[in-house]
Amino acid sequence: MKLAANCIQIEVEDSGGEGRPAVLLIMGLGMQLIAWPDEFVRTLVDAGFRVVRHDNRDIGLSQGFDHAGAGNLAWQSVRHRLGLPVHSVYSLQDMADDALGVLHRCAISCCNTSFPLCRPPRSVYEPRQHT
Repeated sequence: MKLAANCIQIEVEDSGGEGRPAVLLIMGLGMQLIAWPDEFVRTLVDAGFRVVRHDNRDIGLSQGFDHAGAGNLAWQSVRHRLGLPVHSVYSLQDMADDALGVLHRCAISCCNTSFPLCRPPRSVYEPRQHT
């Protein structure tokens, strides 16, 4: 289903039903919700969790930003490592706000999160006002 969150359209899958402890699955940059294996999601639902996963902005069925042009992630990574300014159409904070907006639209005020990383991005827990 599509939800309006953080002023954009975000594709969301909500499994397990309301009233259960929630888990938000956040895939990395440029990844869709389908990157989380269905078997993993079913295991969480069978264990009694409500599982929410979403397509990140500009990927999959979520709102794209084609009008802004394609960025070069490899070049921007090099710039970052050299201490040079990085130019992006959107920021990690924008993506964090998208996730928080999804939770808000799903009426989830508290949840566990899972990232396919060693640690979550540092700005994920800095909420802004969502529409």
